[in-house]
Amino acid sequence: MRIPLIIITNNFPFGIGENFFDSEFNLLNEKFETITIIAKNISDSQRLILPEKVKVIRYNTKSNFKEIYKTLFYILVHPNLFLKLFFNEILYVMRHFLNYPFLESCSTIFHDLIKAFQLFLFLKKNKLCTKAIYYSYWLNSTALSLSILKKHYPESFCISRGHRVDLYFYAQNKYIPYRKQLSQSLDQIFFISDNGKKYTEDLPEINNLNFNISRLGSDKLFKSKKWKLQKEFIIVSCSNIISVKRVDKIIDVLSQLNLKFKWTHFGSGEEIESLKKEASMKFETKDMYEFAGYQTNDFIQKYYSENNIDLFINLSSSEGIPVSIMEAFSYSVPVISNDVGGISEILNNNNGILVNANDEPNSIKDKIYEFLSKSEKEIQLIRDNSFKTWETHYNLSNNNLQFYNKIVSLWKSHKSN
Repeated sequence: MRIPLIIITNNFPFGIGENFFDSEFNLLNEKFETITIIAKNISDSQRLILPEKVKVIRYNTKSNFKEIYKTLFYILVHPNLFLKLFFNEILYVMRHFLNYPFLESCSTIFHDLIKAFQLFLFLKKNKLCTKAIYYSYWLNSTALSLSILKKHYPESFCISRGHRVDLYFYAQNKYIPYRKQLSQSLDQIFFISDNGKKYTEDLPEINNLNFNISRLGSDKLFKSKKWKLQKEFIIVSCSNIISVKRVDKIIDVLSQLNLKFKWTHFGSGEEIESLKKEASMKFETKDMYEFAGYQTNDFIQKYYSENNIDLFINLSSSEGIPVSIMEAFSYSVPVISNDVGGISEILNNNNGILVNANDEPNSIKDKIYEFLSKSEKEIQLIRDNSFKTWETHYNLSNNNLQFYNKIVSLWKSHKSN
């Protein structure tokens, strides 16, 4: 497409965040002649070599005094939109969300609006306010800046994805502002799950006419190894090691298993040292577990393809639809996971084990034993079903193409109006 595409990310193409955007970007790169990426990551090194046609601009969200002064000056000179957005949101909270601490909600409303105006002014400064498709990868203050841009440049076409932490109030344990404003002002919001879409639709005064589903997915990079039942039970998990991922609960569950097994966790994070210590105390030997640290997607998929993995485990307290589960399914690996967020859209008892979010470790352990009591033929059927789920609903190439085609269709409709 000749229309410019401007993508705003938290990290991509820097650091280790948003790796799941890589393949989607590859398709967008094929389809758009001009792409600009605005990344909020200013500290990490660039991990991908991008084509020359792709312009990358790093945006510092921690603005200096000069930038803050410029933003406040702009707001003082043009107060109407700022005051309207701010007070409309305050009134919205007073009507519907006084169950959240009011002063904290007001503070969040104010700071998100300031951040949105700062980004809008950054776009203006870099002469990026134009007739283009603007794509915010997260439904947060970045998407709100596109809402402000839309007011000034109605010919622009502004879309956003909605994932998990940018949707569910309980994921941040606080009020997330400007849901109504974004639903009314963006040209399209693409949710990665039915659950996330419904959650947002159920909020008060929401306009869902511009809501759509565009699932994420995963590529399958290698051929699967033929699985067979063996004496050692091989378990894998893959996530950042942060509190919401509940890797500590995985340790609690697996340490109760009275069988020969090996658990490998891919991923790193702030809690890794404390969890290594906890694992050393709860597992009988070091041969029973391994913290493999952060690894590239290629490395992890190669591991899945070459090893006889029996089960993937995820016990997060909050999720959208994890790409890690999609990747496991692409190699016919059954999954056991909490029923949170959009998990039940991908996982059921035909392709794995769905457990209640509040199930105790002992109960989850029993469900693993129940899984292991099945015959090899029954387990193979579950493995076949997990692969079919990925192939039908979470094949990244198919999903990305559908997403692109939808953008093109919506853009053409927008252009003709």
